[in-house]
Amino acid sequence: DFSLKKFRSFLKRIEPDVKRQEIILEQIEKDVNTVDTSSLGRVFDAVAAMVGLGKYNYFEAQLPMALEAIIEPGIEEHYDFEFINNVGKPLELDLRRMVEQLITDIQERQAGGVISAKFHNTIAAALLEMAKRARENKKLNTVALSGGVFCNRYLTNRLVKLLKKNDFDVLFNRDVPSNDGGISVGQAAIASRLVSREGENGHCEHSEAI
Repeated sequence: DFSLKKFRSFLKRIEPDVKRQEIILEQIEKDVNTVDTSSLGRVFDAVAAMVGLGKYNYFEAQLPMALEAIIEPGIEEHYDFEFINNVGKPLELDLRRMVEQLITDIQERQAGGVISAKFHNTIAAALLEMAKRARENKKLNTVALSGGVFCNRYLTNRLVKLLKKNDFDVLFNRDVPSNDGGISVGQAAIASRLVSREGENGHCEHSEAI
């Protein structure tokens, strides 16, 4: 099982205030005032903080962009990862082993650029494996890459190459942003369609949706 022991000693690097350290650890251990998230972006935030690039995003994706910017080129290694496969539930990526290995790298003073590269490579390798499992179980061969994480050029380029090498058809954003900007475009498209219906029918049946 994943232990907080390593994290407890490492937390001092991120949060120097002893009282805040204890509060954070108690929140994690007792699951108090913590929020579950399926957002991969929060993992990027966490790794950037662990590497020492900052503790807060003062604008959207500040820490993930900083993490991408320090990637050491030419690194092919990645950390370990596992999957949680509960019957009747979606496949879940388990990154606890990655976190333990990443902490070890930091404690052994591995260069931040190497850690960043290994982390990005881990995410790409994990997503490739998930795509393979989906193809095996659901006979799906087309992978759509969208969401704010795929504004990350290194990750997107690496994953696209891996997917194509494994004979997947890959869809990704070009003209429309892959992050929340894409949602705005979709909302505008829906609104435009509703307005067109209003012009055709003389009224808008779905005005509340606008």
